[in-house]
Amino acid sequence: MSYSFLRESKLYLVYGGTKYNIRTTSSITFNQTFAEDSFSVKTLHDQSKMFEGSTITKANPASFSFVVPFTVEKDESIVIDLLGDLVTTQQLKSFDMYVQTGSSTFKLENAVITSGSFNFGAREQFVLELEGQGTKLSRVGDESFSIPGSAQSESSTRTPLIVYPVLTVDSLDMS
Repeated sequence: MSYSFLRESKLYLVYGGTKYNIRTTSSITFNQTFAEDSFSVKTLHDQSKMFEGSTITKANPASFSFVVPFTVEKDESIVIDLLGDLVTTQQLKSFDMYVQTGSSTFKLENAVITSGSFNFGAREQFVLELEGQGTKLSRVGDESFSIPGSAQSESSTRTPLIVYPVLTVDSLDMS
């Protein structure tokens, strides 16, 4: 199963009992594949004819990706902590990820961020492109599902962090 949601969806990360609302730039993508065993099954109408039946034997890790724009207020700093910090056992920090759409809420359990790319261009907003994996992807409710955890306080404003080039020539600032 594969999903891709645009701006109308909301992304929440739950870590250490705290719920963080993460604003993304465009789409949130997540998917999960399954291993299966296939076998031949006789049809009801003609016992000599067969069709391919299958049974799911295991769920592979679920993958996700999203892009987080940085702000002056730093409400998104939890993603940098989850990207770079290790727990005491030298393992990546795991969290639960919830994606809430206009009709459903999905949960990705035991998620870890596996890669992050900082992207900045002149006069563009500084963003972090993230990818990761989790153990189990499931639909946990509709759009009114109450995501667990105490909500992290958010700033009342969101000021984009824009990168402006600074040119210095012979110790003379040209910005």
